[in-house]
Amino acid sequence: MCSSDLTTLCILPGSANVIGGTGVVVKSHGRNVEKMAMRSPACLKVAFGLNVKHSHGIKAHRAPMTRMAIAAMFRQAFDETRVYMDKRSRDPESPRDPGKDVLAAAMRREFPVRAHCARSDDILTALRLAREYGLSLVLDHGYEAEYVLDEVHAAGVPVVLGPFFRTRSE
Repeated sequence: MCSSDLTTLCILPGSANVIGGTGVVVKSHGRNVEKMAMRSPACLKVAFGLNVKHSHGIKAHRAPMTRMAIAAMFRQAFDETRVYMDKRSRDPESPRDPGKDVLAAAMRREFPVRAHCARSDDILTALRLAREYGLSLVLDHGYEAEYVLDEVHAAGVPVVLGPFFRTRSE
């Protein structure tokens, strides 16, 4: 495959934060990225596991330092968004919060939530949280999905497996 064979890309934020931001789908040719964008936002990027723990806890000595803290921060953001959505439905003139608007769109399933998770325990956490908040989920990496395949299959969640040229283990 040569570079001219790639016509469309999904560009995502990194996996250092529990909630990283939105991704965009773009055409791979052109000079104006705004004209190249086909869908924005195309997804919401979230992350579980080592990348978040490493970026915050190990390197910076701040929360989240544990997998439980990652799930708690995820829940806090989505619980606050539920309150925000309720308030906005009762009072449409209340101030907007762009960050909560994105999470609200994910909860309305306007785009999928792409969860960076490799280990089976992180995969199960992502599945549980997606159920809890009614999210359309895609598992990115999913190296240990085979260990929880029944749960992944029952949830009807796609897994993007790889890359396989990793230099460190989770």
